[in-house]
Amino acid sequence: MNFKKVTAITYLEEITVDTIYSWLDSMRVVNQTKLTRLKVVKSFLGKCFDNGWLGMNFWKSIDVKVDKKVKKGAKPNDIAILVSLIDKSTFIGLRGVTAFRFFTRSSRV
Repeated sequence: MNFKKVTAITYLEEITVDTIYSWLDSMRVVNQTKLTRLKVVKSFLGKCFDNGWLGMNFWKSIDVKVDKKVKKGAKPNDIAILVSLIDKSTFIGLRGVTAFRFFTRSSRV
């Protein structure tokens, strides 16, 4: 959504934490999209701050909560298959297998 249209702001100095939150609240999108749009606004405001057009960086505290998906770990059998496909006669292959063994609990690698 158009930031200027939603917030009715004309000048850069009029942007506040409240106006940014009202802009975010006006969107009918998922929080991940709001977070992406907020990052763009924060980047713009950061450049304005760096150029001396804004006196303080008030937007740093603004955040949008998003649920983070937890990825499932690899099954021991999947790791064993991957390790069996690696050429252990080369340094790079041996290094890779060593890393897999080090970072996994599987003793059958």
